[in-house]
Amino acid sequence: VFLKIQEAFAVLTDEKKRRAYDSQLPFDEAIPDQDITDKYLAKGPEKFFRLYGPVFKRNARFSSVKPVPELGDMNTPMDQVYQFYQFWVKFDSWRDFTGVGADSNPDDAGSRYEKRHIEKENKKLAERLKKKEINRIIDLVTLSEKNDPRVVADKAAQKAAKASAKSSREEADALSEKMKTDALEWIAAQEESFKAAKMESKA
Repeated sequence: VFLKIQEAFAVLTDEKKRRAYDSQLPFDEAIPDQDITDKYLAKGPEKFFRLYGPVFKRNARFSSVKPVPELGDMNTPMDQVYQFYQFWVKFDSWRDFTGVGADSNPDDAGSRYEKRHIEKENKKLAERLKKKEINRIIDLVTLSEKNDPRVVADKAAQKAAKASAKSSREEADALSEKMKTDALEWIAAQEESFKAAKMESKA
């Protein structure tokens, strides 16, 4: 029991070991897929927040940066919505996978050389798991932003505004071209009239 207490104390007083321990506690890594998202959205846009809100909240515990912005709701201003996704695109996780799935513990090594070898192998494994974790977060953020009813509506509004601006520009260009053509025709007519008057005067 005393040895276990010593081991626990060593973990709790070492930030890196403590984070590695906390990272390996049972955790729900599940994220929604497109089919589940579509089923929720079919019941109304507010269901999107009921599906994705808890997922982001679960993963926020591993954020190195605090406070973590919340997903919000349909009334959240768009600048805050885009700030939320920008935060998660650059999400900095302190989750540590050192020792997860490892065959050996460095502390059980019989020599310094063996300890270094075990640490090196464990580090490679931890880096692979960390990369997998980053990809999981990227998948979550990408799918969420793609289906977020606020983002979808905002992008549709921007597209409509661009189409309207383009149409207005085309109309303005057409009007300008017509005015230019009319002006040239008027000048040509004036020149013809002047020539005719000059010829008549000469005659």
